Parts: sequence; C-alpha cells; structure tokens
Amino acid sequence: MPRLVLIGQVLLLGLLGLGSTTPAGASEVGGSVHAADDKLRRGCHTYSFDYTVRTPFDDWSLETTVVDPRGEGVASHAFLGPYDPQAQRAAYRLCRWATRPGRFTVRAKLVAYDDPSEGTEVLLPEATFRLRRR
Repeated sequence: MPRLVLIGQVLLLGLLGLGSTTPAGASEVGGSVHAADDKLRRGCHTYSFDYTVRTPFDDWSLETTVVDPRGEGVASHAFLGPYDPQAQRAAYRLCRWATRPGRFTVRAKLVAYDDPSEGTEVLLPEATFRLRRR
C-alpha cells in the first residue's frame, strides 16, 4: 500500500508541474523549415529552404539535413545563435548527376541553451518538397 501512495504522489507532482525537470522556457522552444517544389536542373545548381527558430534564449544551434528520395543526405547546415538570424533562407548546391528527381525532405534539430551545459533539444517537423526533372 505505501508503494501505491508514493506512485500517487509522484503522479500528482507531475500533474502540478512540481516534479518537472524541464528547464524554464523549454515549452517556448520550436521552429519550422520549409522548401518549395522546384525543377532538378541539369548540372549543379543552388536550391534553397527557409528556417525559423523560436526560442527565448540567445544561445541555440540548428542542424539541418536535406535528404533525397533514396534516403541519402545530400546537404547539411549548422546555424548558431546569436551569430545567425532566427529566420532566413539557406542555400545549398545540388548536382543532378548525384541524385534523382522525387520527394526530398528537410530534417532539422534545434538545441536551445539556457545553461551552457544543458540544452533543450527539439526535432522540428520535417518539410517535404519535390524536385522534378521537367
């Protein structure tokens, strides 16, 4: 019976938020990535995606990866606050011979730091877009 009371107390603390180990402001950490459909042009060309970071902290990092239809990473970036803006268009180069047309995905991981030794990590929703041959 004492074990049942202890479990109830832990659940109550969790519901009240008193037992939470989430840093203050962690619920305010998020963002998005977006890329528009385009043509996969012959040769090597520059393509782009947009990102937005939402965090109350100045110290953050955003790692992005563009994944091709085969599931292979074809481009990656790292953005660091406060040096990079919280919203911007990012460019990457892609060669048609190195990939194939189809559905591409932008994956992003945001880490916001209230304390330099502990970060709040958030996987942003993936953005999908198509690169067509014609």
